[in-house]
Amino acid sequence: MSGGVDSSVAALMLHEQGYEVIGVTMKTWDYTDNSGGKRITGCCDLDSINDARNMAVSRGFHHMIIDIREEFGDAIISNFTSEYMAGRTPNPCVLCNTFIKWEALLKRADMMDCELIATGHYAGSHQNDDGRWVVSKGLDPGKDQSYVLWGLEQQNLARTRFPIGHFHKSEIRKMAMDSGFPELATKSESYEICFIPDNDYRGFLKRKEPAAFKQIGRRTVGLDLRCGAGRARRLSLLHHRPAQGIGHRYGRTDVRDGDQAANEYRGAWQQGRPARHHDVGAPSELPDGGGA
Repeated sequence: MSGGVDSSVAALMLHEQGYEVIGVTMKTWDYTDNSGGKRITGCCDLDSINDARNMAVSRGFHHMIIDIREEFGDAIISNFTSEYMAGRTPNPCVLCNTFIKWEALLKRADMMDCELIATGHYAGSHQNDDGRWVVSKGLDPGKDQSYVLWGLEQQNLARTRFPIGHFHKSEIRKMAMDSGFPELATKSESYEICFIPDNDYRGFLKRKEPAAFKQIGRRTVGLDLRCGAGRARRLSLLHHRPAQGIGHRYGRTDVRDGDQAANEYRGAWQQGRPARHHDVGAPSELPDGGGA
């Protein structure tokens, strides 16, 4: 339970269905030590933790806080920083779900003799005829989160339920309102990475790796227009994430490849045409006929 409307309503739904619910909030990051002097809020700040606890207490089920800052910092934040410094765009949510969050939740679940865990993700899961569990998209196309769950191991997915995956966001907000939680129902969305709630990637990286950040400086990005010779431009790649593209007067440009040693990257302007080739790593193999 992050203190937001999605995980809170997921807990409410299970409680009303007769499950014995124990709310769990994970503390992944200490904002007071790493906010650069800014007053910021996020899914792991004190207000959100109190919101989760108050909702649980009001409905009569237990709530606990799990401190996973050490393992989260060692695995997720270190990877995030090193990937960005290498000119790649990391996805810390996928990495956290795969290696940290589910393992931590199930470890505590076993300690409390809980058979299942549940989250507030807009996703679904089902078991194929061959016995394998697969992730499926959430009903709400604008909120689907199945793409951050592809790395879950079979034994973990089998014990996971996604109560809100078959609802639209508007329905979840209405459920919160009808259940007597108007402030929760109107709570703003959180799209930022949990340990960068102000969305200032440059500031975060500069505080974490000041020497490396200074060395990178302003990388040279050559624009490969329609596969022709590109005109080099001086752009800050840390400000324009590769997955988001680089904006310029020709429109969106995706990062195509790069030379980290030379501190140079090349972008391709494709006018909406799909790329013919992609290099991928760490795939999650799914059975025929199933998948996210």
